[in-house]
Amino acid sequence: MLQTRNFPALINNTTIDYFARWPQQALYAVAEHFISDFKLITNEFKNNIIEHMIMVHESANFYCDLYTEKMHRSAYATPKNYLDFIHTFIQLYKQKKDDLLKQAERLNVGIIRIDEASILIQEMDKKLEKQRKELAIKTQKCDDLLSEITILTAKQTERKSRSLIHFRNILDNNELIETLENTKTKVSEVIQALNLGERTRQDIEKLRDTYRLAARRGAVLYFSLVQMSTINSMYQYSLNSFLSVFEYSVKSSQTNFKLEKRLQSIVNTLTYQIYCYGTIGMFEKHKLLYSFLLTIQIELDKQIITYNQIDFFLKGNLSLDKSSKPLFNWLTYETWHHCLYLSKQFPEKFQNLIINIEEHPTEWKQWAEHDQLENIALPKPFDTLLNDFEKLMLIRCFSPNRIIFAINKYITKIMGEKYIIPPTVYFDSIFEQSTAQIPVIFILSPGSDPTNDIQKLAERKNQIRKIPTENGLTNEEQKTIRTLAMGQGQEKLALQSLIHFRNILDNNELIETLENTKTKVSEVIQALNLGERTRQDIEKLRDTYRLAARRGAVLYFSLVQMSTINSMYQYSLNSFLSVFEYSVKSSQTNFKLEKRLQSIVNTLTYQIYCYGTIGMFEKHKLLYSFLLTIQIELDKQIITYNQIDFFLKGNLSLDKSSKPLFSWLTYETWHHCLYLSKQFPEKFQNLILNIEENPIEWKQWAEHDQPENIALPKPFDILLNDFEKLMLIRCFSPNRIIFAINKYITKIMGEKYIIPPTAYFDSIFEQSKCHIPVIFILSPGSDPTNDIQKLAERKNQIRKTPTENGLANEEQKTIRTLAMGQGQEKLALQVLHTAQHQGTWLLLQNCHLLLPFLNE
Repeated sequence: MLQTRNFPALINNTTIDYFARWPQQALYAVAEHFISDFKLITNEFKNNIIEHMIMVHESANFYCDLYTEKMHRSAYATPKNYLDFIHTFIQLYKQKKDDLLKQAERLNVGIIRIDEASILIQEMDKKLEKQRKELAIKTQKCDDLLSEITILTAKQTERKSRSLIHFRNILDNNELIETLENTKTKVSEVIQALNLGERTRQDIEKLRDTYRLAARRGAVLYFSLVQMSTINSMYQYSLNSFLSVFEYSVKSSQTNFKLEKRLQSIVNTLTYQIYCYGTIGMFEKHKLLYSFLLTIQIELDKQIITYNQIDFFLKGNLSLDKSSKPLFNWLTYETWHHCLYLSKQFPEKFQNLIINIEEHPTEWKQWAEHDQLENIALPKPFDTLLNDFEKLMLIRCFSPNRIIFAINKYITKIMGEKYIIPPTVYFDSIFEQSTAQIPVIFILSPGSDPTNDIQKLAERKNQIRKIPTENGLTNEEQKTIRTLAMGQGQEKLALQSLIHFRNILDNNELIETLENTKTKVSEVIQALNLGERTRQDIEKLRDTYRLAARRGAVLYFSLVQMSTINSMYQYSLNSFLSVFEYSVKSSQTNFKLEKRLQSIVNTLTYQIYCYGTIGMFEKHKLLYSFLLTIQIELDKQIITYNQIDFFLKGNLSLDKSSKPLFSWLTYETWHHCLYLSKQFPEKFQNLILNIEENPIEWKQWAEHDQPENIALPKPFDILLNDFEKLMLIRCFSPNRIIFAINKYITKIMGEKYIIPPTAYFDSIFEQSKCHIPVIFILSPGSDPTNDIQKLAERKNQIRKTPTENGLANEEQKTIRTLAMGQGQEKLALQVLHTAQHQGTWLLLQNCHLLLPFLNE
């Protein structure tokens, strides 16, 4: 409505249309028109609603007139207001109708849920009734068990009291203590003896390995002898006779304090003695062959020559393929044939043989046509390229008529000149090498007779003795060597002569000595076997307890590494070992070795953790816990040094990475993720691909308030171990790394490793020793003097002593306190010596004022 009274210019050129009020019938007709099409209202209520609308509109007109009379200002309720009123009513009705329908639907759902809940409650009541019955039964059983535990506890308490009484009696029993000390001494002696035995066994093993060279040479020599039977069936050598020569050679070899020279002496003596032993029974024509066989067998054993080379030397080129014609007239077809074979079959040394002959024919001709080509040098480079046997092969190709002389020179160079000169038969050496059980057989050539030489040998070896005659006391020489010429019918006489000599089996004293020796040897062998089994059992136990020793080493080096954080964190090995011993003693005992060992490891780890953290600043304790955890995980090979290096430093490469795939990824995070996927492909190879495929999951995890407490996107939640998850958190949320480390330590080690222990003076006393001082580094305002005094009272460091006046006793403190300062050095030394002599405690205060005194 315009206020024309205040603005009369507005109506100067304005026409105003005045609308009269609608009559009641018009109002009814309009309302009926709109209400009749509205189906949400039933017909019985429509007339009442229409009449109510008319009444409301007319009342509005009435009040408008009343307002005009009183306020002299016009107000109108127009038909437009009436129409708006009808439309507003219809819309409001629809809205309320919908709200009521929704509420009704909710109520219906609630009624259904109530019905379902009532059914579930009934079922749960039934289950509860059953569980009540079971609970009553189990409660009864628990009561019975508690009563049994109470009875057993009482019995155990009684046993404990008896044990304490018995223990006190044992402590008072000096004889038993002395016996235990003696037993401990004997045990230590036994352990020392076992250690000495083990060292002796190792030395014997070393000596045995060293002397295997001699045994190997013996095997080579024996098989060389055996191979001579293929030359002549008469050359048969028994193993027993060979072993007797072997023993004689070892005994007769030159002694030397140096093991290498001693061994070389045995090998040289053994080789020559076996050579002599073999050649004594051979024909002259076969002795050089035996020397050559011995030489090449030794060279074969040293792997200087091969069987293929020997085969060529003995047989030559047996192939039926026709070779090309020789390049020069002075070369025979056979020589050329062999040279071609050498260049093909032995290319390592003879590959360029044909080319060298073509290039230097004059030198090769001079060498091949020389009267003693074995004594002159080969054409270059074969003079230095070939070994002695390979030169022998070349001589076999060019001058087979000089092969005997070449073999003589070869044996002389390799073995020595004495191996081509057959030894003279000396009866003394035959006697030394012989044994009583093995007869010596002489195969004689016509006209030779060794009887006189054997008689002289018997005289030299005391085989002529004096015995009493049958007539009287006079003595005469009687030969104990008997000769008998064998022939037809002499068998019985030979047997009688053999029986005439005293058999070794008739010597009862010797047999008894041998039996006793055999018994002692069996006892010694049993003792050695028992010692070996005991050593093996000790080794097994030692290997089992190495887990605790290994954990101790890890813990000690973790402590030592803390000195790089603060130079004040210094821990001596002696104090560490005292805590180690205390941990082993205080760990829970168990009959099962595995559980006992695990108890030692757990106790040791926590005791060392407490021992270390007591002397550290608060800001470094979590760092020490983390260092301890990763050192243990490193020892178990669960994590690697490369992973730790990445966790501490991240990606330090200067190469520029590509831009992140998503806006929520920072450049640094993306840089680290690329490094992870390249450097640790076993677990992180598909990291970038997984982030591309599942960006929503990774974003939710990375932007979470506590990413360390929720699962990683699949499959990394199962694929990664705890430290690898820590590496991912270091990439995405470095601000949460402290909380992640706390969780990591808690999961691996336990919650007690992130809660630093309170310093208890009793535990410090238990871990301390009388010769190691305890140093308290205090913060301003703290004073542990009263606590130390109370500890002294609990540990019987307050004692009663008689006074000077009489028998009355008074308490006298055996703990002395002294405040350090300038000029207190002498007094401190006096008090220290007094405390050492009397076994009392000494508390020095303000030690920082006299640091030079403490260093002294």
